[in-house]
Amino acid sequence: MNQNTGPEVSCPGCSRVINWNENWPERPFCSRRCRDLDFGAWANESYRIPGEPAWIDEEDDETGTPDDDDFRLQ
Repeated sequence: MNQNTGPEVSCPGCSRVINWNENWPERPFCSRRCRDLDFGAWANESYRIPGEPAWIDEEDDETGTPDDDDFRLQ
């Protein structure tokens, strides 16, 4: 193994095998496309961490979504 390559890992987006390289800006993904698709899935809430909402506010609606006042600086 030379200094430019690292261990082989699977891209979390498409499972393509890539060499882990500290200089690769898209790591752990194989490409910017896979990175952007993953980010989009988080932004659209396709991925969710199970559990109760992190905030509890009596004024929130029944779904637990935050109100506008939850984002104001105190």
